[in-house]
Amino acid sequence: MSTLYLTGIIILVLATADTIWAANSAVREVAFSVHEFLARASATPLLFLGSLVIFWQADRHRRSAAEQLRISRQLRTMPTFISSIDSQVMKDLMRATIAPRYFSRILDDNDVVREPQWPDPSQLLDALGVRNNLDENNEDDGSEEEEDDEEEDEPK
Repeated sequence: MSTLYLTGIIILVLATADTIWAANSAVREVAFSVHEFLARASATPLLFLGSLVIFWQADRHRRSAAEQLRISRQLRTMPTFISSIDSQVMKDLMRATIAPRYFSRILDDNDVVREPQWPDPSQLLDALGVRNNLDENNEDDGSEEEEDDEEEDEPK
């Protein structure tokens, strides 16, 4: 990666030197010759464009390296994080949600084996310990609704 940056800097310096050389050559005579300057500086835009492309590629390499470092750090800590979870259903859920981020798929991949097995909502509620609370709340709400329905059905 640093080699790409160094190459980009060298090409940028060459482009600048080419521009200065073309300007000095064109000024040797009494009047500035635009045609001579353009002829001698014709490589300058290509050199500037080349250095831009090299800097762009070096930046892509830098970003890719940073992303790989981030993912490797996360992969090292994932087993510790998963082992701290008590419920097997929640462990499976966390693995199923984290794995696609690390191991992305191509668009044409429709392999059934790679599809995670998502838990049922009832399993999730049991794992989170929310199901009992929801059942109690539903029982309280349901009894009041039944009483209201009975009152509406009676003739007045």
